[in-house]
Amino acid sequence: SRDLKSNREKYTDEDIDLVFDKLVHLLQYVYDKDFFQENYRTMLAKRLLDSNVEDGSERIMISKLKMKLGAAFTSKLETMITDRNMSVELMSDFKKWLREESVALPIKDFRASVLTTGSWPHYLVDNMIPPRDVSASLDVFRRFYDERTKNRILQWIHSLSKATLRAEFKCGSREMNMSGYQASICLLFNQQEEIPFQQVCSQLGLQPTEAKLAVLGLTSGKRNVLLRSGKGKSLGRDEVLTFNAAMVEAKKRFD
Repeated sequence: SRDLKSNREKYTDEDIDLVFDKLVHLLQYVYDKDFFQENYRTMLAKRLLDSNVEDGSERIMISKLKMKLGAAFTSKLETMITDRNMSVELMSDFKKWLREESVALPIKDFRASVLTTGSWPHYLVDNMIPPRDVSASLDVFRRFYDERTKNRILQWIHSLSKATLRAEFKCGSREMNMSGYQASICLLFNQQEEIPFQQVCSQLGLQPTEAKLAVLGLTSGKRNVLLRSGKGKSLGRDEVLTFNAAMVEAKKRFD
């Protein structure tokens, strides 16, 4: 439950175990268990891709599902947990490799998760052209990965990526948490003061629908990181975007 997630410290391991037992018991009344599995897998993926989430409780729940519904039901879920843990180890080895090779990445805290195709939910592989610093970091990681593995191909799923950018505003330096698409758009303003929306799409290789959602998230709400020449919910292809250096924000770090 949401309360269990947000107030984890209030509950003992016994409390959590009891909740999980009750949830698994309720499954006997669920007719379409395949539908349940797909939804559970989707939500599990979101949790595992959050670097701040521990997987101890996830393992307990999956083991209970396995006892109740069999190994075939939980095989993909178990692979997802394994992928997450192997990715943590992989990044540790990657940092060691960087030191040994004396390679410095343009991105300060670069992290990649390697997911097994078929076990995770289906994600569309886009054709985004990453900004220079991002592309350089991806190339270095690919070089490291190719040295360790054979007959494996990496495909980047940029729609799942997240980033924290530091920007200078008149109110001072601020750190911004945002999606990978949004970060890529913001990085374009390191080279240009203003950019037409159509050029954003062409430079990053994004479909207008993908870029539009990212831009609207940066130009609306309480914090307008970017300014647009037009108004309304519809974003025109000829609209021009500019970085809003005058934005005022009290928090040093924000979403």
